[in-house]
Amino acid sequence: MRTEASAHSIKGPNHKFNEDRYRMLDQRAPLVCKSERGHLYAVIDGVGGAPLGMRAAQHIADQLLLFYKDSAIPPNAEGLHQLLKQINDEIFDWGMIPDTTRPLGAAAATIMWFSPLHELYVFHAGDTWGFHHTGKAFHSITKPHQDGDTLLRYFGQGKALQLEINKIIPEEGDIFGMVSDGVTKVLSNKNVQEIIDRHVDSERTAEEIAQRAKRKSAQDDITALIVELEEW
Repeated sequence: MRTEASAHSIKGPNHKFNEDRYRMLDQRAPLVCKSERGHLYAVIDGVGGAPLGMRAAQHIADQLLLFYKDSAIPPNAEGLHQLLKQINDEIFDWGMIPDTTRPLGAAAATIMWFSPLHELYVFHAGDTWGFHHTGKAFHSITKPHQDGDTLLRYFGQGKALQLEINKIIPEEGDIFGMVSDGVTKVLSNKNVQEIIDRHVDSERTAEEIAQRAKRKSAQDDITALIVELEEW
């Protein structure tokens, strides 16, 4: 399997730190090559209203490595699903904001796993966004889990979390993307599609999406990650 992937992230103007995180675990990482468990990508957005939102995003990014490091985790979609549930429970166990029922740690995330069986699994919770471009069609592959400004699903939710899981059979040459809400709050799906239609390489496409969001005066942290499936 060979993929071309790149990410671009920009701190929002009202934030002291960039609370977004991303992961690119592919042929560039010796651990990934050795494990033969496919490639994994993620965009993670720490919830600003959670005191430990940035820590939650970092925890997800760090713990995703276990899929390649821990041989006890089955090398399949169910194994990854169980790992994600474990990560969610760990964040939930950090506790609640005093005098509330809101968790201290919370994060939205979209995770894409390209399996060795030529399948793509997308795990999603929150207001990050995943999309797919075949060259002929562009469409969303995740749904926004929110009601206004309130997230309905997120990591750190404990047993209440129901991950959205989608399975796709991609073709070589297909392009996939993930972005944080710093992008979706200022760019429409059509805006992003127009950039993808001009795709030359993942680095330039990810940077153009992020910079376009910045020029649109995005107030949140901005992250765009683009993956092109070059060869199974």
